[in-house]
Amino acid sequence: MSTNQTKLPVAYWIVGVIALLWNLAGVANFVFQVFFTDSMVALMSEEQKELIMSNPMWMKLVFGIATILGLVGAIGLLMRKKWAVPAFLVSLIAIVIQMGYSCFGTNALEVMEQSPIFPAMLVIFSVVLWWYSKRSDARGFLS
Repeated sequence: MSTNQTKLPVAYWIVGVIALLWNLAGVANFVFQVFFTDSMVALMSEEQKELIMSNPMWMKLVFGIATILGLVGAIGLLMRKKWAVPAFLVSLIAIVIQMGYSCFGTNALEVMEQSPIFPAMLVIFSVVLWWYSKRSDARGFLS
């Protein structure tokens, strides 16, 4: 049966919309961090300012890749395209790099007063989206 004739479960569309909204929030966070204004920086503690300003350029690039390809994957899932699978995979790899560096290479959790639960949740959610896209492809939902 071709993908155009395959009846998709309602859960497929629910996952797709959640993935889209989640990744739109990620892209918004990325854009927000790229365009920090002086007034936004002024609201931060000295430790937070130093952490943000010392963030290496490669981390900003990895953050952009993670969020933008996550959004591309979500759009691909909703469009029922096979390229959603590699987009989610590259996004996942970028998230693992980003969260690994933030959690183990810096004191970001302490400075930002965050629990390690959120970075773990980002990685888990990314794994689930990649797995779901692979499963959807295997079931013939993607073309």
